[in-house]
Amino acid sequence: MKREDVVVALLAGMSVVLVVVIVLTASGHGPLLAQSVDRSNGFVIATGRSDQDEDAMYLIDERSGQMAVFLYNRSARDVRLTDVRDLREDFNIEVQASGPGNRPRKTPRPD
Repeated sequence: MKREDVVVALLAGMSVVLVVVIVLTASGHGPLLAQSVDRSNGFVIATGRSDQDEDAMYLIDERSGQMAVFLYNRSARDVRLTDVRDLREDFNIEVQASGPGNRPRKTPRPD
């Protein structure tokens, strides 16, 4: 390749990177916020901000594979259950009999 071709390719690549950076910074996403996760007796709890006025709590039962989503409205001081999902079904995870070395595994979906 000629030196001019290399320079043009480099400049084109830099312009693509700059466009991506501009789009990501101007997209209006707020700052990233820290979240908390805790695990106890087969349950996992994760919390974080859901909306400007609401916080979310995700309660996951590791044994059944179900996840419950609760939202807390700070202005109304109200907690409500918004959804319950079966993660094993949602992610197509096959569970075998429990025992040493047996872990849930994802089975591929047919196309």
